[in-house]
Amino acid sequence: VFYAKSVLGDPAVKEAYELMKKDFKAKSAYGAAVADFLKVPKIVRVNAENYKGNVGNLIYIVAEVNGKILDMDVQILRADGTVVESGKATALKDYWQYEVKVANANVAGSKLVIKAADRPGKVTTFESVL
Repeated sequence: VFYAKSVLGDPAVKEAYELMKKDFKAKSAYGAAVADFLKVPKIVRVNAENYKGNVGNLIYIVAEVNGKILDMDVQILRADGTVVESGKATALKDYWQYEVKVANANVAGSKLVIKAADRPGKVTTFESVL
């Protein structure tokens, strides 16, 4: 309740929660803000089929609630755990997108690690072997 009251004074935040109320099954922006505070962000789908280790390959990420996640970091690790690259994904209308910036000659066994943070500050991690 404190969280909802503290953030809804900002018109942009209130508008964001107005848009999310259906996803949270809430009747108001206030209800959506409370639900947001109580719910951990969740990544429901990652499409890395086009990742071939080439610069410019795109990785697509879908969150459970559109608009809940405000920041997303993507890391690609080699099979031995060393970092190939890391960077920020870009929020688009209904999904997030990460554009590969570093070539990776050994894709097999590489790992994708995605960390997503929401407005209340909760972070979730998604990991997948490529």
